[in-house]
Amino acid sequence: MLQNDQTHSSPSSSQEMDSVNVSIRRGIDPMTLVMLNFCLFRSLYSGGTSREKICSAMLLNDDEFAYIVGLMNGQKFKSARG
Repeated sequence: MLQNDQTHSSPSSSQEMDSVNVSIRRGIDPMTLVMLNFCLFRSLYSGGTSREKICSAMLLNDDEFAYIVGLMNGQKFKSARG
């Protein structure tokens, strides 16, 4: 039985919210990841295209760029907002 100060939530909705919150804390909008053409990003990045040109062409900010590079390199992330 739940105490008055406890609430019950389904695991799937909790997990979904956690993933959204993690993305937001890391400085990237989840929809940016959904819409991102990773193949194009990878091609530009590995081809030596500058960060500024990639960000400009793909409408990314510096935090998003760093996050995506980290994803490609398989790095763990620290929260951008604390």
